[in-house]
Amino acid sequence: MRVTVVDDSVIVREGLRRLLESEGHEVIDLLTRPGQVLSAVAAARPDAVILDCNSARRCSASLSAEQSLTRMSSENS
Repeated sequence: MRVTVVDDSVIVREGLRRLLESEGHEVIDLLTRPGQVLSAVAAARPDAVILDCNSARRCSASLSAEQSLTRMSSENS
């Protein structure tokens, strides 16, 4: 599975990358901000996105991203 990881902590990003790769997944992007998600997903087309959702603002961004990803997915089906 091709995965994008989004978290502001380098320790968390690298830990998730190592864990996912050890399980046979390909980490195609390590991002620091939720605002980077839509352009990265449009360019790389990962199978999954792991997104840090610590604050209300980030949760709003992730919900917007989820809606956009769902819409993009259904348009390409």
